[in-house]
Amino acid sequence: MPTLHLGVIDLPYTDETGVTTGDVAGWLEDKYHILETFAQEHEQEIAADLENGLGGALENLMMGAPSAGADPFAGAAAKIEEKMKDFISNNEMAMLGYPGVPTKAALDRAAGRRRSARMSKKRSSNAVAVSFYDSGLFQSSLTAWVE
Repeated sequence: MPTLHLGVIDLPYTDETGVTTGDVAGWLEDKYHILETFAQEHEQEIAADLENGLGGALENLMMGAPSAGADPFAGAAAKIEEKMKDFISNNEMAMLGYPGVPTKAALDRAAGRRRSARMSKKRSSNAVAVSFYDSGLFQSSLTAWVE
């Protein structure tokens, strides 16, 4: 039976600490259950994406389109991946009232306090505290696939 996986592409952060997006994803999932919460909150949309993707793949097959190794879940996975990234951008964890969200890092960013020189640009006082977005690398590495 096919299984939907939600995760990240494991990429190194450039700060030479040896930390990767996989490490960060593990820590964040352990503490905040980001992907689990995303899956629960968007369960119906995810199911619809998978259903529509498979339906489209079957329709193409019946119309004679070549299927040479094409992944019938690829379109659905791309839509789910985009929803995961929007989940972070739209600050849905904070809107759900998840404990500890917004995070201290997000509150510091919104208040104009920076953790590093690379984030030296001052924010306006009405900046939103978007959690889980420090460098954007974690969010951009989010991915979905079916095995």
